[in-house]
Amino acid sequence: MGKLSIVKATKALREHHGVILYAAEACGVSRQTFWRFMQEHPELEEVRQECDEVLLDIGDKHITTALNAGDMKTIRWYQERKGKNRGYNTRVEQTGADGGPLEYGAVERRVVDPENTEK
Repeated sequence: MGKLSIVKATKALREHHGVILYAAEACGVSRQTFWRFMQEHPELEEVRQECDEVLLDIGDKHITTALNAGDMKTIRWYQERKGKNRGYNTRVEQTGADGGPLEYGAVERRVVDPENTEK
């Protein structure tokens, strides 16, 4: 497909949502060649990161749609991640006093025979 250029690489990255393998194939080069070209032109990494942000925005849109539709699985997932400060969390953290490490001690066990007790 010809020699790589910043314009061609930028277009391929945007068309393929920042996936380097697909962008490389669109440019007719190997993934390694495309990767090296990106290393030589740091502005292409910025383009790839911009593509990631666009995908996150698209994901946010679909999450919002699911939340508005009352999708309980999505609601629970969202609350556990975004609502931690409101107590929506399934992760349990155990610490000692004042957030310190847990302290372990020995437990003494005694066997009591109910038939052999003193009255």
